Amino acid sequence: MSLVKDVKQEVKELDLSARVLRRGSATLGLACFAVGILIHHYTSYELTGLALQVFGVFLTLVAFLAPLKTIDIYKAWMTIALILGWFVSKIVFTVIFYLVITPVGFVAKLFRKEFLDLNFNKKRDSYWVQKTDRPVKYEKMH
Repeated sequence: MSLVKDVKQEVKELDLSARVLRRGSATLGLACFAVGILIHHYTSYELTGLALQVFGVFLTLVAFLAPLKTIDIYKAWMTIALILGWFVSKIVFTVIFYLVITPVGFVAKLFRKEFLDLNFNKKRDSYWVQKTDRPVKYEKMH
């Protein structure tokens, strides 16, 4: 669960085929171009927006003409994406835990509901829970 180890492993396992490089680099190029247009037109950083537009067009052209030349840019971009994904997944699972699982536990404790039979009883012969046969059969569902 180490960030550095996880990201290094994922970067080693990246698919670097021409098709994937073409698609990934073209997507990054088009995204840079679009962000450049937005920056150029809606902020006072016109030169930055223009530079992003030029970089986006250049990267998109190189992606279609010589995709293997974009390996370093693709690896850098995917490294950033993997680092962000590592943090976002932890944040999302933490939020889900505290917004869903924790309230369910509080409500269960409030109503004294036990989901598991954790009581140890030496007098019991078996802890097997007999289930009644239900009329619904799940074997042949077609």
